[in-house]
Amino acid sequence: MAVDPAFGTALRRLRSDARLSLQQLAELSNVDKSHLSRLENHRRAPGPQIAKTLDDVLGAGGELLRPAQDPHPTPSRASTPTWTVAFDPDGSGRLHVHDDDPAVVRWPRPGIADLHTADLLLNQLATLTEMGRWHGPATVLPSLVSAGRTAQAMIGDMPRMASVAARFAEFAGWMAQELGDDQGARWCTLHAAELAAAAGDDDLTAYTHVRLALISLYQSDAHRTVEHAVLAGADRRAGPRVRWLAALREAQGHALGGDDRGFQRALDRAREWGERTTDHHRTPPLGSGTAADLTLVTEGWGLYDLGRYTEAASTLEAGISRVGGLTNRSAVRFRLRQALACAAADDIDRSCDLVDGLLPAIIRLDSATIRADLAAYARVVRRRSREPSVRAIQPGLVAALHRHHGRAA
Repeated sequence: MAVDPAFGTALRRLRSDARLSLQQLAELSNVDKSHLSRLENHRRAPGPQIAKTLDDVLGAGGELLRPAQDPHPTPSRASTPTWTVAFDPDGSGRLHVHDDDPAVVRWPRPGIADLHTADLLLNQLATLTEMGRWHGPATVLPSLVSAGRTAQAMIGDMPRMASVAARFAEFAGWMAQELGDDQGARWCTLHAAELAAAAGDDDLTAYTHVRLALISLYQSDAHRTVEHAVLAGADRRAGPRVRWLAALREAQGHALGGDDRGFQRALDRAREWGERTTDHHRTPPLGSGTAADLTLVTEGWGLYDLGRYTEAASTLEAGISRVGGLTNRSAVRFRLRQALACAAADDIDRSCDLVDGLLPAIIRLDSATIRADLAAYARVVRRRSREPSVRAIQPGLVAALHRHHGRAA
C-alpha cells in the first residue's frame, strides 16, 4: 500500500491536540510506539484495523479512516495472515496477525520461577527432543524458541533457569543445523555457551564445543572439527559423557582429514570414557545414543572417510542394530552412511536396497545433514546409473534430494 502523507499529518495533529505523547498513545491504542512514529513520519502506511483503532482512541470521527483506505485491496490478506511474535527483554511480548495491525495478544513477563517450573520446562524440552528425532526441525523449532525465551526471562528469579535456557538454545542450534542454517546453528550454540557459563553448568559449557565440532564436520573442516573436540575433551570440569562425545567427534575429525593414527587414538579414548559413562542422567541427556551403540557406528563412519569401505559397511551394520527403528533420525543417518560404504565397496544392490527403505523417512525428517549424505550417495551411484537397482531408486532419490523444509520444491 502506498504511503499517503495525509494520514501521518492528521495523526500527529490529532495526537498533539489531545496532549498525548507517543508513549501514551501507544499504551491507549495497543500500537507500538515505534510503529506510531513511522506512521506520523510517512514511513509506513496504516492497515484498516490500525487506522480504525487510532481513529476511535483519538475521537477523530472517521478523519483517519479516509486516507487509510486502500483503493486496491488485496483479497488474500485476510485469509493468509502472517503471524509475528515479538519478545521483550523481560519476557513480555505480543502477537501480531498482520504487521500493520495492533497486537492481537499482549502478555506480561512470566511469573515467578521455582524448581517445579524448571522441571516442567525440562520435561517440555524432553518431549521436543523426542519429536526432533522423528520429525523435521521445522516441527519443533518454534516451540523451542518460545519456551527457551520464557526460561531466559526467568533467570533473574532463579539462576538455575540459565542452565535450562541454555539447554533450549543448544537444541535449537542443532535443529537450525538440520535446517541447513549453519550461521543460525552457530549463533544458538554460542548463546547456549554463554548461558551455561553464567549458570556454572560445566558439562553444557564443554558440550557446546562438541556441537561446534559437528557444525565444522558437516562443513568438511577437519581442522576445526578436531580443534573444538579437543577443547571439549580437555575440560576437566566436564563429565564422562561429554568427554566421550568429544572423543568421538575428534575421531571423526581425524578420519575426515585422513589421519588414521589420530582416528584410532581418539577412538580408544572414546571407548575408555564410554565405559565410565552412565545412562542414568538428567532429562534429556546431552547428545544422543548410548556408549555401546554410538561408539561403534562412529567407528564405521570414520572408516568410510578413511576409504576403508568394506570395514565401514560391516561395522555400521553391527552398530546400527543397537540404535533403534529406522524412522529415528540417528538410525536413518547411520544406515545411509552404511549405504554409502556399500556403494563405494561396489556392493551396489545392497546399497540400493538400503536407500530404498530409507527414502520415506528421509523426506519426512527433512534434515539438511542427512540430505548432504544423500547427495554424496547420488554422486557415488551416478557412474552405475545403467544398473537396474540404481534405476529403480532414481525417482525416489531425486524427490528426496529436492525436498526442502518438509515441502516439495
